[in-house]
Amino acid sequence: MGFYGKLYQYRTSAWAGVCLNMVAMPILAQFEDAGSIFFWSLVLIGLVVAATFGVMWIRRWMRQDDDPGAGFTLSDLRELHRQGKMTDQEFEKAKAIALASVKSHQGQ
Repeated sequence: MGFYGKLYQYRTSAWAGVCLNMVAMPILAQFEDAGSIFFWSLVLIGLVVAATFGVMWIRRWMRQDDDPGAGFTLSDLRELHRQGKMTDQEFEKAKAIALASVKSHQGQ
């Protein structure tokens, strides 16, 4: 590389240094502690992930049945009636209650 090549390289590197000192350094000086920025970014990401899982858990909890396993299904009532453990009148009454409960849950 000749004299002019070295002069050009010096000028460009000197210009880059001036630009760095005038533009980039004041911006970088605001963020003196890069480790602190990294730490708080990780904390923020962790909080967002925790909040996401919290919302998912609450939504799943809210969707659960109010009283799972309570009462009889219609097939259970039919089996009790078939076995003779329920009279016709009891079966019809229990069937009406079960169907009304299903219809009320579908209307919500």
